[in-house]
Amino acid sequence: VQAGEGPLGIAVNPKSGMIYVADWYRHEILAIDPATRAIVKRVGVGQAPSGIAVTPDGSLIVTADRESDAVSFIDADKLERTGSVKVGIHPFGIAIDKSGAYAYVANVLSTDVTVLDLKSRKQTGTVKVGSRPYVIAFAKDKAFVTNQGNGTVSVIDLQSSAVIKTIKV
Repeated sequence: VQAGEGPLGIAVNPKSGMIYVADWYRHEILAIDPATRAIVKRVGVGQAPSGIAVTPDGSLIVTADRESDAVSFIDADKLERTGSVKVGIHPFGIAIDKSGAYAYVANVLSTDVTVLDLKSRKQTGTVKVGSRPYVIAFAKDKAFVTNQGNGTVSVIDLQSSAVIKTIKV
């Protein structure tokens, strides 16, 4: 596979409409203007970015950089990487809660979800889930995490950061 042939994660900025694509092989995020469908800028991140999310106010982009075991932070206005933080082993999916205060990162090989405070850019917790978690979605006050390794979905209560149910799928 040639470099640049690995578009994986995708997110849309809820304020500007800008589209962001994580390129697994080039280790960068592409910012695409939806009107012109042209790449506006490429932003270097950690190794093998997969998941990508944007805060509800459109100011911050976060990526799960799988081979770096980290999350990158990108200023959405300047389209510049402003830092990173280590998380679990092989982060893949990432989602931001509706308040924009916390990011949840599914770590495939450490079988857990890292909770990040986006203001301080620090971990506030880790939640053990099923085998090989990949993607996270929210509904009301719960996070739902797909666990590929054991065919389940873990349900996390966002208030307590605890798994309250495991659903076989």
